[in-house]
Amino acid sequence: MLRMPGFAGVQRHDSTRFSVQPPDGSSDSAEEYYSVDIPEGMRLESMSTVPEIGNYFVWEGGGRMISFSQEKASVFSPQIDNQHSKYTECTVNGSTAVMVKWDNSTMLMWNIGGSVLMMHTSGFTDDEVMGLAEGARPTERFTLGFDSSGTEYRERPFTLDGFTVTDRSQSGGVTETLLSGERNILVRQCAPENYIPLMDMDFFEMSRVTLHDSECWLLRWIDEDEYAVVWERDGCVTEMSTHADPPTVNGAYDISADEEDILSIAGKLMDAVSSESG
Repeated sequence: MLRMPGFAGVQRHDSTRFSVQPPDGSSDSAEEYYSVDIPEGMRLESMSTVPEIGNYFVWEGGGRMISFSQEKASVFSPQIDNQHSKYTECTVNGSTAVMVKWDNSTMLMWNIGGSVLMMHTSGFTDDEVMGLAEGARPTERFTLGFDSSGTEYRERPFTLDGFTVTDRSQSGGVTETLLSGERNILVRQCAPENYIPLMDMDFFEMSRVTLHDSECWLLRWIDEDEYAVVWERDGCVTEMSTHADPPTVNGAYDISADEEDILSIAGKLMDAVSSESG
């Protein structure tokens, strides 16, 4: 058993599984959500949030990586490989922390109330890692937004091969188009400053993807089995959403194949919108 103030680790031959004892009287749910100041040149690549578990972010850039998570202490239980790992006790803003180092990577874990913050970095010195951790501050819940491109927004009607428009409406600066075909699809278009995701960004995950040399976000609302692909081009944000419908392979759902199919349709939609607008 590996013990440090606030942390306990069950050591086996090749790994250590950590757990946390939250401070007496602390809430079992996060009252505040934290983030770190990201160095210039790095960008968000993926994130997920599950209210009953926590948040997870990944930034990359310049050959460096930061992953940052916030989890409820009651469910925090990472398993860390013991091979070539070195454990060190330290403090972050007065809270006991554990630093784990291997190769070019550093992991840091520390308590804040009923939550545990964990940061995994690659390409940073120990001093830089501690600076990032000590700069962690409460932040508002994440929302996906787009900056105005300066291009005047205009509605971009389109047609998509294999799909039939069943309804089209406009409200609050957002145009909605319902399509039926191999899947039922909802397409929402608006100016960047008017974009609000289809659903609240709780219990969801998202990752950066590329379609036709354009950067997009693939969003998945886990509890709703709903997907969306979102991108901005020429002052118009387009969001395509559809219900998950994964094929079954050997008795198991093939989520990857379902996502590939959704991204394929999104690519065709991107072409259709661009052709109509051009």
